Amino acid sequence: MATYFARASGNINGAIWATTPSGTAGSVTFAIGDVLLANSFSVTVNVNTNLGATGEVRNDTAGGATAGGSFTLSNGVTLTSNVIAGSTSTACVTFGGTTSASITGNCTGGSATNAYGVSNTGSGTLNITGICTGGTGNSAFGVLNNTGTVNISGNCIGGSSNNTTYGANNTGIGNMNITGTCTGGNTSPGAFNGSTGTLLINGTIQASEFVAGVGGSNRAQVTLLTGPFLISTTFGVNPIACVAWRWASALNNQTYLEVGTQTLLQKRNLVTPDNATNFPAQSNVRSAITFGIGGALTGTLVVPAAHSVAFGVPVDNTTGTAVLTPSAVADAVWDALLTDHTTNNTFGARVVRSLNSNNELQITGSHHAAADVHEFQPQVITDDAFAPSTITMFMDATRAEFAGEITELEEVHLIHGLKSGSAMTVTPTSRVAGAVSQTISGDGSTTTTVTRD
Repeated sequence: MATYFARASGNINGAIWATTPSGTAGSVTFAIGDVLLANSFSVTVNVNTNLGATGEVRNDTAGGATAGGSFTLSNGVTLTSNVIAGSTSTACVTFGGTTSASITGNCTGGSATNAYGVSNTGSGTLNITGICTGGTGNSAFGVLNNTGTVNISGNCIGGSSNNTTYGANNTGIGNMNITGTCTGGNTSPGAFNGSTGTLLINGTIQASEFVAGVGGSNRAQVTLLTGPFLISTTFGVNPIACVAWRWASALNNQTYLEVGTQTLLQKRNLVTPDNATNFPAQSNVRSAITFGIGGALTGTLVVPAAHSVAFGVPVDNTTGTAVLTPSAVADAVWDALLTDHTTNNTFGARVVRSLNSNNELQITGSHHAAADVHEFQPQVITDDAFAPSTITMFMDATRAEFAGEITELEEVHLIHGLKSGSAMTVTPTSRVAGAVSQTISGDGSTTTTVTRD
């Protein structure tokens, strides 16, 4: 780490630096952790300059430098360095551009009146990433904005010696946007809105034991806050000291405001509906019951009626009254209306039943099922089933299975002369009918024997 002193006004990358306050000027290649002192000269930061998180630019008397001077940011450049104001009424770093520039590092006010760490005097946008702290001199702000826009990503802390040493001060018609915690110091708020511009703080507002975390002196100013808002521990100092302020509702903030009890031994939170806690789950609250702040929540728990719950079982604020006996169960099943159980693909829908008083299926005394068939389902028996070929095939199959029995029946039918067109011829010694012939023997008086040929 090296310390360099400006020996002439000019660009930061020019031959203006020396290693002593009165040394010979020359060009320098900066390294992480270097300290640059204005030494009463005006230095233009015309290129991106990186001194790292431990590097510094200063306009105080550190190292024997002459107080004063400043660093001016050009449009489009980034300075990575801490900024420390000194004991003269000037800003250590100034941005007067019309587009944008950036500082990555902490910005601290000085010990003299109007000794700003950083001042935005133009119409452009200055982006700061780091902690902004008020100094010890009167109006020695960490950051001052007038007509342009300053975006701060980091905490803002009020000063410790004078009443107007804000960490960040929006003093004109410009806009200041802070993402971080704003904490009061010994004498001043962390952030202040002093004119008609807009101050937006997305973060915690914390009061110190002496002063609020944020302040505002003009009723025309627009101060937008998200919170939460925390009072001081011992004296209960309020976190907001603005003439007027508003919720930053566009940020969908979830917030609360701390209020001390009478003895300051406890704190209570005033909450917005979207930050309220300790409510029961909606599934634990009776259906359709609204609750929470402003009725923002609705219960979803369905509580059955007592008559639908078994006798003696706790339900709601009573016990069930339904008596479940075997006979009651039987009655409930067998006396149920068929029309109440016809949902497609249910067991009820698949039971053979009648939808009116005409029972289609009965059990006979012999425990057989008897039914009156009123109609067939369409196309269950088709015309093809009655085709001659189909019937012939059926008969042929039947004949083949019972061929022997059928032949004997046909021959008996034939030999008895019962077949139309086939007469039976009888002589004293024979009987003939078609292909069947029989021989008759014996004396015809004592015995007669009939034998098939």
